Amino acid sequence: MGVTATRIGCDNAVVAKLTEGVDGTPTYSEVLALPGLIKMSVNPNASLDTLFFDDGPGDTAATTGKIEVEFEKNALSIAEKAYILGHTLDANEVLIYGANDVPVWLALGFRSLKANGTYIYVWLLKGKFSDPETQNETKGDSISFQTDTIKGQFVKLNKGYTIGGKTIKPYKMEADEENEGTLPATLASWFTTPVLPAATATV
Repeated sequence: MGVTATRIGCDNAVVAKLTEGVDGTPTYSEVLALPGLIKMSVNPNASLDTLFFDDGPGDTAATTGKIEVEFEKNALSIAEKAYILGHTLDANEVLIYGANDVPVWLALGFRSLKANGTYIYVWLLKGKFSDPETQNETKGDSISFQTDTIKGQFVKLNKGYTIGGKTIKPYKMEADEENEGTLPATLASWFTTPVLPAATATV
């Protein structure tokens, strides 16, 4: 096994609205492209702790915490804000921010360019975003770009997928173009719809 190429970029951000059936089965809407991606950060807040007994480290356990996502793009359009944040467009295409607006459940996909020209492909399967902070600065002698950064939190699906006798409730799917076992067809259709485990689902 050779050295894996290093990530050097990211692009192709997309989102799709999620609805879950009574048994937890996920159904996604048609994807919406979010061009202008500058930066994508996914932090699972994982922790690893050790239990000490008999005068030494005796056991250790790992856990995933709240999954925080932050992405920066050149600007969020009115339509994108309505789609992602649950706000309403009136008949004049003016965005209405309601005090009781609730962000919708979404899946988020993107890819990361590597130094050798291949990509890592990612889907986060269930999450919500909150209204971004906006900063506006007057124009001076030099240009100061004012981009939009939006933050969200993601969770696992309620549906369990059995793979090799192990039941998994996934929160993230990832494929590496360098991995020889990854089918080209999987990557070619990656952004058509959120990717789910290729296995029989169990409740």
